Amino acid sequence: MTTSTVATSRDSSLVTVPRSISDDDKCEGCGHCQYQPGALSTCARGWPGSADDDGYINVCVDFIAAN
Repeated sequence: MTTSTVATSRDSSLVTVPRSISDDDKCEGCGHCQYQPGALSTCARGWPGSADDDGYINVCVDFIAAN
């Protein structure tokens, strides 16, 4: 899995790099994800999930069900 986050030198906060996710990814139903079908999405936790062999995120230690 490649990491999609960087720390800013000014305040050391986590900045999420937007990425394309599928509705088959676990991220789609997570409260930390700003899922945007057909566009780039962001994760407030910096994409901590693990991808399967097909590239879908199927496990995430920070997953919290979206309301």
